Amino acid sequence: IITTLVANGSLINKRLAKEIISSGLDAVSFSLNSLVPEIHNKTRGIDTSFDDVMLAIENLWERERLRLTISTTVMRENINDLIGLVEFVKSNILDGINFQPLMETSIYPIFNKEGKTDKFPGGKLYQELGKNMENVDDVFNQLISMKKEGYPINNSVKQLRYTAKYLKNRTDLEILGVKCKIGSKNLFIDPFGNVRLCM
Repeated sequence: IITTLVANGSLINKRLAKEIISSGLDAVSFSLNSLVPEIHNKTRGIDTSFDDVMLAIENLWERERLRLTISTTVMRENINDLIGLVEFVKSNILDGINFQPLMETSIYPIFNKEGKTDKFPGGKLYQELGKNMENVDDVFNQLISMKKEGYPINNSVKQLRYTAKYLKNRTDLEILGVKCKIGSKNLFIDPFGNVRLCM
């Protein structure tokens, strides 16, 4: 079993970083949508998010065997920042980057800070997906070339191609026909101990 913590970095101070490193976790993946603080913060909905994640990466710098990766949610607002994120991951000797397109809010329940079920609010960023994204092919062709050159992009070439198609038209019949296989290999545990097969 491979265990990964997915985090926004907001609570990972030096003390907690040491505990994470010695905990036996296999990996930590930080959400980072842009190297432009204003864009990252807007897409994460928190004004301090960029500074939080950068400090958390710094706090986990001497991570021994712990893998440290970046997870990027791709949308119109950050499409031009993806190449720079890959360069950042490589130049900072992180263990990889994963691109996930912005998806419609989950059909699974979420839980508020009291542990009670809640609903995701409707997403304005999702509603704008596909509009004014003429450069998707250029960006993703470059990402595919970088992947083939050995840059630490965790997505397969096939995933990158499907992501580009989805970003241009989320109702593309080919994309709608692709079955999600995450639930057959992964499970997620939220902060309240709820287990689900998909996020």
